[in-house]
Amino acid sequence: MFEHVQGYLSLYRALVGKQSGAVVVQHIQELITDLVRDELAALALHDNATPIPREIVVQYTMSAFMRLLIWWADHEGPYPAAQMDAIFQQLTLPGVLAALGYSEGRPE
Repeated sequence: MFEHVQGYLSLYRALVGKQSGAVVVQHIQELITDLVRDELAALALHDNATPIPREIVVQYTMSAFMRLLIWWADHEGPYPAAQMDAIFQQLTLPGVLAALGYSEGRPE
């Protein structure tokens, strides 16, 4: 996602940055929420039992991603997209995996 935004930074600044409209941001959040929900469903150990309800993990992950994406776009992409993706994963993946019931490391 960061690479995509990097290619259209001016557009994304207008869509999700400080000057954007709430309707556009809400639509983008809904799209990202669906993507996160699908990704977490693929990672889940069990269909029903996780330490934290999966929808809470979805909302947390989406909001952390959106906030970081907006900050990055508003600051005109001060770091390369690949680095931002790595930072986001480093910050969120351990907590997400723990919430999905993984005690150590990423699933194989």
